[in-house]
Amino acid sequence: MTYVLLGIVILITIANFTLLFRVRKNKRIAAQKYQELMTGLRDRTIKVMKKNSLHFDRTYPLVADNDEGFLFCLDTEHRMASFTDQRKVQLFPYSEIQSSTIEVEPSPDNPKFYDNVRLVIELAGKPQGIEIVLGHRRTRSASIMGRFVLDTARQMDKVLQEVIESNTQPQPSGESPAALDTSYEDTDEE
Repeated sequence: MTYVLLGIVILITIANFTLLFRVRKNKRIAAQKYQELMTGLRDRTIKVMKKNSLHFDRTYPLVADNDEGFLFCLDTEHRMASFTDQRKVQLFPYSEIQSSTIEVEPSPDNPKFYDNVRLVIELAGKPQGIEIVLGHRRTRSASIMGRFVLDTARQMDKVLQEVIESNTQPQPSGESPAALDTSYEDTDEE
């Protein structure tokens, strides 16, 4: 009987070590994937930042549930913002940000699930704003992934609401946003 218990304890210990190594490997792979995703976005954003003599002192990386990356950056001195996705880099002054809303499309058959989560940013003078789709697939709202996607959307919306509120305050002295090249869209892949 003692040998049976000892054998069970050894099997459980081996299973625990196997699980530990597998979790570490998955974390390392996820961190590497995140770095690769953000490096390309960051490099393209820095290129635009240098071209326009800006300094993005606040950056907000966003990752959707389908591993698509986005980078939202703010230059608080020049009151400029940039949004980078896989296709382009958009640069615009704070004053163009009109509103930010989170659109959650609930699943028609079960309200505990959502089919889509979008963060929509309306820009002045542009017929189509920026739409960041963070949730692409049907997910339970209370699951780990569902909470992550919804929390990410809420946090980014809070940042955008702070930017919108700062539009009512007087601008600090310095270069005005009108003097910068705001029409830049980088679409080339290097």
